[in-house]
Amino acid sequence: MNDNGEVTLSNDIDLSEFTDWQQFVTATTNGNNGSKIDGNAFSGVFNGNGYKITGFNPTVHLAANQTFGLFSAVKEGVVKNVVLEGNMNVTAEGQADAGMLVGTAFNSTVQNVTVNGKITSAGTTVAKRFSIGGVCGYAYAGVIGETDFGTTLFEDCVVNAEVDFVGGSNTANGATCAMYGGICGFATTPNAANPHKVTIRNCVNNGDMNVKLGRCSGIIATANTGVILEDVTNNGD
Repeated sequence: MNDNGEVTLSNDIDLSEFTDWQQFVTATTNGNNGSKIDGNAFSGVFNGNGYKITGFNPTVHLAANQTFGLFSAVKEGVVKNVVLEGNMNVTAEGQADAGMLVGTAFNSTVQNVTVNGKITSAGTTVAKRFSIGGVCGYAYAGVIGETDFGTTLFEDCVVNAEVDFVGGSNTANGATCAMYGGICGFATTPNAANPHKVTIRNCVNNGDMNVKLGRCSGIIATANTGVILEDVTNNGD
């Protein structure tokens, strides 16, 4: 940790020896216009200093309302300047969200990150939202309860992840489907009048997607209320 209170990397990190991944955050209310978490979300500043985290190769099955990623949930936090490489295989048995870097982002910033590798999923067993993103599964900005936190920003992110994702038993279309977005799976604010936004800016997806899903996009599968896209590019098939 540096003098500014930031958690910083000073070397590359290889996680390939780890095979048992356990998440400590559960989304207790994770609807399509709001979210709450139960557990310890990351609320600090993580600065990768341009170093690589490699060997992130989790195979996980999520219970209902779980969220998964290298950072399972980031709340009022910042994750920046890092390269993440790995192969994530994730399935679910209820409404769930997953991203290679961040499972769920609450009023947080993800900036200058690159994601390389592969994302594989056999989907979920029920017709409830299962959103996966190359960077983030579910993003929220605005008011949670009676607290006004701010906005969520994804900026200068690049995804080079190959995707193989089928919805499994979830053949629904709409907000309850299985979905994949190269940058983010699902993003929302409480309502259209909310002044805070989820912004995806200057982000690029280069990963090809082999999918059988209700929704899929190189950038974001579901842009619900209050989502802004600026200077984004999809090069993936």
